[in-house]
Amino acid sequence: MSRPAARTMWRLAAFAPLLAACAGGDRPPPRHHTVEIRDMAFHPAELRVAPGDTVTWTNRDFVPHTATAPDSAWTSPPLAKGESWQMVVRAPGRGTYICAYHPTMRATLVALATPPVPEIDP
Repeated sequence: MSRPAARTMWRLAAFAPLLAACAGGDRPPPRHHTVEIRDMAFHPAELRVAPGDTVTWTNRDFVPHTATAPDSAWTSPPLAKGESWQMVVRAPGRGTYICAYHPTMRATLVALATPPVPEIDP
């Protein structure tokens, strides 16, 4: 096999898992994401996830908070300081969520149909 052909084969083999994921083949394993509730805000204010990923909200404030979809499709129990709650994202979509006690606290959860492709250095 010529040297350029061998390099092409190596490159194709190296990117096969990425190509399969893009084509809907093997999906990457679910990931875990963390949202901190502090200073009367959700951090990060926007979180990008994929279906199957788990999101954990942890309250770092002195007052109780919730993470609640405005239509109440999902909601955490009241979280006291230091308490956490988890949710597995089931479907793609984009939505704002709030704290039921402090509705001016808002953040966005973006569940992409396919996970974002990581950037690859040339």
